[in-house]
Amino acid sequence: GGNELAVYLAMYVVVILSLFLHTQSLVLKGLLSVPIILTYYCILFLFSRSGYLAAVVGCAVIGIMKNKTVLIGIIVLIISWQSLLPVAVKERIEMTKNEEGYDGTIQQRFGMWEFGKEIIIASPFLGAGVNAAHFINITPEGFGGQVWHSFHNAYLQQAVETGLVGLAIYLWIFTLMLLIAWRLYRATDEWFDKALGLGLMACVMACLAGNIAGGYWNYLSVVGHMYVLAGLAMDSLINLEKAKATSQAKKEKIS
Repeated sequence: GGNELAVYLAMYVVVILSLFLHTQSLVLKGLLSVPIILTYYCILFLFSRSGYLAAVVGCAVIGIMKNKTVLIGIIVLIISWQSLLPVAVKERIEMTKNEEGYDGTIQQRFGMWEFGKEIIIASPFLGAGVNAAHFINITPEGFGGQVWHSFHNAYLQQAVETGLVGLAIYLWIFTLMLLIAWRLYRATDEWFDKALGLGLMACVMACLAGNIAGGYWNYLSVVGHMYVLAGLAMDSLINLEKAKATSQAKKEKIS
């Protein structure tokens, strides 16, 4: 679907953006700029508010950690989005809230979340069971008995299905990926490893942001590459630690 695709693109384009900012090769910068431009163009016209949020958060991480120009660009966009964005995109954002309140899709989400909170209260620690949401008829109050099989919030849905214990485990996994990315980014002097570390950090944060109004982090087609990136980052970090240990051992042997 459009939401899943938008979050997917927002998660991984920041890895390419990180490579673009770290490489010194003008040829490589030119090649990388093509998928970056086309991907953000696609995100714009997928009309997914989850995708927009994921894209902004991912770029903000890049801007804070590496290039303040990116951060300034985000600030300018947030301030002047009504004049900078295409009309269709602007209308999609503006329909989130109007003079009468939130639009129907937002109100439905509030209803789903209230429905989910009741289930969490009934079984707060272990939840209703893995993948249980697909077998629960989620009926937001006030929408004529319309049935959903997703809570449209990964945090809430994880708590419903696996309890607060399961949610804590999931968040710990994301925290570990952020720690691996941070350690690699700080420890290495190789441009590619630095780009990988920063890209993974931005990717994870984009994922966390994109799942606030949707439940996509259990879709392997969406998050699978993130785990591959985490594995690559971990491998680079282990090799770096081994190289440092070997170098230290040689120095001690000489002395």
